[in-house]
Amino acid sequence: MDEVTPFLKIVSLTFFALFPVINPIGTSFIVRAMVVSLPESEHRKLVLRVASYTTLFLLILLVLGVYILKLFGLSISSVQIGGGLVLAAIGWRILNDDDTEHKENTDTASEIIDDVSGKEFYPMTFPITTGPGALSVILTISAHSTASSIDSTIVHYAAAAIGVVLMGVCIYYLFIYLPKLATGLSQAGLKALSKILAFVIVCIGVDILLDGINSFLGK
Repeated sequence: MDEVTPFLKIVSLTFFALFPVINPIGTSFIVRAMVVSLPESEHRKLVLRVASYTTLFLLILLVLGVYILKLFGLSISSVQIGGGLVLAAIGWRILNDDDTEHKENTDTASEIIDDVSGKEFYPMTFPITTGPGALSVILTISAHSTASSIDSTIVHYAAAAIGVVLMGVCIYYLFIYLPKLATGLSQAGLKALSKILAFVIVCIGVDILLDGINSFLGK
């Protein structure tokens, strides 16, 4: 029992540390607003890929993230600044896209599917779902998972990995079911929601950018 409690604590710590920075509740509406014309069956496939990519991406960062940053000589603050700029740019592009309604009316289903194909990782997985905030959290967890003994280190990494997988499952179900709350909206309403969420993406990007700048200047 004494060994199980710390294990479960690391699992829950990983999950609840990632939840606010990934924010699958708000992000589910952002992703759905980007593909409002996608058929429901294809939307489920898209969400499954995004959840899978997010889980795999976080697991890789958990195991190799610190070494990758050292390899390229990068700091957490530089990841925040770069990621914040990218996220703000994505939101700005969506915010100023005046062709959304035209595309919804003229594209065939196959053209819509082709349009989102290849975007499951960038930008939907990174940086929209797994942004610089999530990177900072998972890299911090990775850095603190190295213990004095190999057995203890394996246990720490295994517990953190389970927390990541649970986060991926949570992303899948929230991304599938929460956007159904918006199904009653008209096309104009969905377009308005898309613009509002795009503005939120810009603000989040700016906030992450400022955090990175403050972190860099604080050194």
